[in-house]
Amino acid sequence: MPAVEISRHLTVPTSTEAFTVFRRILVPMDFSQASDAALQCAVTLALQSSATLTLLHVIDVSTQVSSGDAHSFMQQLWQDGATRIAQLARSLTGRVEAHTKLAEGLPWEAIVRSSAEFDLLVLGEKRNHKHNLFSTHTFRRVVEHACCPVLVVHESEVKPELSFSRDF
Repeated sequence: MPAVEISRHLTVPTSTEAFTVFRRILVPMDFSQASDAALQCAVTLALQSSATLTLLHVIDVSTQVSSGDAHSFMQQLWQDGATRIAQLARSLTGRVEAHTKLAEGLPWEAIVRSSAEFDLLVLGEKRNHKHNLFSTHTFRRVVEHACCPVLVVHESEVKPELSFSRDF
């Protein structure tokens, strides 16, 4: 069967069953434009395959405390992360089934560990390499060690009305 290479870790068959293999899609979110582009792509895939999305936000334990004590700072990161990820999930209500997950640790390790439960990981990448949570180091390690296929979405490549044709 002919196939199309999406990334070096994912080859999608061009048959009409191509998107039915993805039932659980993980989308790590750092609230950047790159992760928003990945979410947009993941929503399109989820709609085409009746998949469930899980939006993952990682509270980075290596984040430098800007002011105050470390405990208060981490509490604020958890609160902000929980609020923003819940808002994103609510914005998808009625379109796709979306769940949220918060984790604490080194982002690449938390993402890789979480990927074991999913059929596909959709990861946003910035073209200018000025990463936020997903530094070049994080991005590379996730792609190299993920437990499921990784679809890399460059923030500048997603158009507002993205649609994947089944006959590439």
